[in-house]
Amino acid sequence: MDVTLRIPSLPDESDIKRVRTSFSDINNMAYGISDMLGYDHLSMFDMVVPNFRGKDNECIFGMFGRPAPTQPSGKVGRFLQETFASVLAEQLEKLEDFESVTDAIRRSFLFSNRQAFDYLTSVAQERKRSVASTHSIDEMFRAWSPGPTSLFKTGASGAVVYLADKTLYCANAGQALVVISRKGEAELLSKNHLSTDREETARIRRAEAWVSTKGYINDEKEMDISRAFGYWHQAPAVNASPEIRVRPLTETDEFVIIGNSALWACCSYQTAVDIARTERDDPMMAAQKLRDFAISYGAEGSVMVMVVNVSDLFFNRGGRSRGTGSGPQIMPDPSTVDPDANFMRAVRRRYEEVGDRTLNRLQQEIEPPQGQIAIVFTDIVNSTHLWETNPSMPTAIKMHHNLMRRQLRLDGGYEVKTEGDSFMVSFQTVTAAILWAFNCQIGLLREEWPRELLECPDGNIVHDSEGNIVQRGLRVRMGIHWGGPQCERDPITRRMDYYGPMVNRAARINASADGGQLMASQDVIYEIELLRDYLDSLDDEGLTDLPAELKREVQEIRRVGIEIKNMGERKLKGLEGEF
Repeated sequence: MDVTLRIPSLPDESDIKRVRTSFSDINNMAYGISDMLGYDHLSMFDMVVPNFRGKDNECIFGMFGRPAPTQPSGKVGRFLQETFASVLAEQLEKLEDFESVTDAIRRSFLFSNRQAFDYLTSVAQERKRSVASTHSIDEMFRAWSPGPTSLFKTGASGAVVYLADKTLYCANAGQALVVISRKGEAELLSKNHLSTDREETARIRRAEAWVSTKGYINDEKEMDISRAFGYWHQAPAVNASPEIRVRPLTETDEFVIIGNSALWACCSYQTAVDIARTERDDPMMAAQKLRDFAISYGAEGSVMVMVVNVSDLFFNRGGRSRGTGSGPQIMPDPSTVDPDANFMRAVRRRYEEVGDRTLNRLQQEIEPPQGQIAIVFTDIVNSTHLWETNPSMPTAIKMHHNLMRRQLRLDGGYEVKTEGDSFMVSFQTVTAAILWAFNCQIGLLREEWPRELLECPDGNIVHDSEGNIVQRGLRVRMGIHWGGPQCERDPITRRMDYYGPMVNRAARINASADGGQLMASQDVIYEIELLRDYLDSLDDEGLTDLPAELKREVQEIRRVGIEIKNMGERKLKGLEGEF
């Protein structure tokens, strides 16, 4: 529960009460956390350290604990919360010239685990003295058992994110996981250390332990994780050696989600990113939505979620809206925006909400582009033959449509209409259209297509001369053209439709492409060269002042890599002219 205190001093924490006083901004990044107690004791503990080691460009985020420990004790998680930052700072100071930051993080996990053992040993000794002072020697020995005490059977998962400048170091042991959103696409930065994982099972067997058919190590109840802090009675089968990932941040990275196993048991990584993106400007609300989503789907035990907007390292928080002009442009003055028009736009969007709840979790579809726009047509090669001969086509078409529509929302496109397996979409800028086409083609190569499709000639895997995969699954051809079509809303579908020679030319360009190709008209090539010359003329300060969305699009295209290949002159069926 959130409570506003009117007293000068804060109450003390206990096993059933937490007092959190963290800031909403950490090193100029918006930050939010939300959790649920779950049981009658605290078992999850968060760690937030701004200005780590006294530096403005370093900070730490993390969490320790298990959502439903076997014993009502959070001593291991509490100890790690209080000591891990100091251990990491000490290890970073001790780094040799030939060592890296990952070496310091790994040693910090192992040393913290050893210090937690020493701490619990001292606690156990204090308890033993207390028992000896209040009971007779005979009673004490009758209550004694040769096995490990309950304190040493407890443990905690842990996930730590260390940010230094614009480099992210992620380490975890157990089931606390870290996910980053790269322009709406979820990327897992951690490893879920389950005992049933093939690599972990092999390591456990090498440690002379075994995994039962229920997934428990040595058939001990609740011991289903292979790496964690604590659980020393199962060492070395269970240890605190972390999984470490190093990831340089870019302009396309939006936020980081850190969650415990109670969240990820009820929520996929992509669903978590989609939900958090609905509150990109308020990570606190994003964390609360994720927590409530997990609770509504039956999360057991304590739930803890942290959301950090890493995009604030690159952009101001007010610069996330998409421009509406073509090419380089200046963001509109808010004072010139008509509030009545905004209200009517919101009403129209609510009315036009689609029935797909996955799409509804993403950002709203853009307004229909008008004026000079880019139109893209897509088509599946040999789709008629596939429908007649391949039983996996219904599943493959659904996967194709979901990929196209999801990427449209992420890249700011407008779906005009579909005809069978063909899409007609429009964009306000050439950069957005090219980026959407590239992302879709890359996504088609990565889809988990049905086996029947991958085994047929029209869907098998094809490599180029260098061994790169160039075709896999459905082959989609695309054609893009830039111009000013006639536009009018369809009276039945109430969606914007486009007509005229410009649209006809775009359709013919698409028909001349092959599977996996993106054919572009000379007008598109001219716009690309014009934008490239404009960007080359800017200095570093000018690049910084570009609109946020245009800068993201340019950075993403550079990351993917663009190469223009002259395909020669082609005759367009039914049209006079060539491209």
